[in-house]
Amino acid sequence: EDYVGQKSRYDDWEDKLLDLSLGKRLINFKFRANTVQVMVDDPETYFSFLGHHEKVNFAEFSSEDLRPEALGNIPSFVHSPQSLQIQNAYRQNTLYGYVKAGPKIDALKALSRKSNTALEESGCNPLFLTLGLIRWYDTEASASRGTGAMVCPVFLLPVTMPRRKVGTSYPLTYDWDSLTLKRT
Repeated sequence: EDYVGQKSRYDDWEDKLLDLSLGKRLINFKFRANTVQVMVDDPETYFSFLGHHEKVNFAEFSSEDLRPEALGNIPSFVHSPQSLQIQNAYRQNTLYGYVKAGPKIDALKALSRKSNTALEESGCNPLFLTLGLIRWYDTEASASRGTGAMVCPVFLLPVTMPRRKVGTSYPLTYDWDSLTLKRT
């Protein structure tokens, strides 16, 4: 029975199951200095590239031309000097990623080690390739001012990355059948 001002047990279960606090990375993703971001020049070309391959090489982009501090959180490489390098990498079955902290850390190595350790210890794959981000605001006031924007992933594609490099890159394998739409 429901009483006025009292939650039903179903509402209580829903509150416990669905955590919408802003501390969750799937709701409010924070770009950190060691976040590996895939460099994409054109989304259509990128999705076509991913759709035609089940395994690609993932290499860290290292160039003095790339100034992460000038890129912002979600950079676009559509008309950038790096666009030609990204297109050439596609022809070599390679994706480039970059890290705001710069080439001084081997972010791909750390990412590979962390994901494989978690996979071995828990049996769950924690590594996903995010395809698309939604920028959102938690209040109407922040939306009208354009401040306090948050981002969350749209599609998550589980990927695996072995511990060891092959040459200068890591093999990245994925399965389109495991693609999930984030529903939160």
